[in-house]
Amino acid sequence: MTGSTPSGEADAAVVLDGLTKRFGDHTAVDGISLSVPRGSFVGVVGRNGAGKTTTMKMCTALLPPTAGTVSVMGIDVWRTRSPPRNSSGSFRRPWRFSTG
Repeated sequence: MTGSTPSGEADAAVVLDGLTKRFGDHTAVDGISLSVPRGSFVGVVGRNGAGKTTTMKMCTALLPPTAGTVSVMGIDVWRTRSPPRNSSGSFRRPWRFSTG
């Protein structure tokens, strides 16, 4: 997963800056930078293996990034002793849709 959207908005709920994750020689997430405004509803979509789950795990302090930063409501997820896990939530395949 790669990205280049400018980040750093003062009123952002979530800011990713250069977020990268490597597993050995494999780069799962490659330098994502984006800003999600407060009050927004965001969906993350992409093909299998695109880095969606890896990105969400880094955003929720479940998986440390190789490089880059994640801030939620102005709090750096990886520099604080109490990451904002209790004030965030995500859905991961709660249901499946029939295509036939």
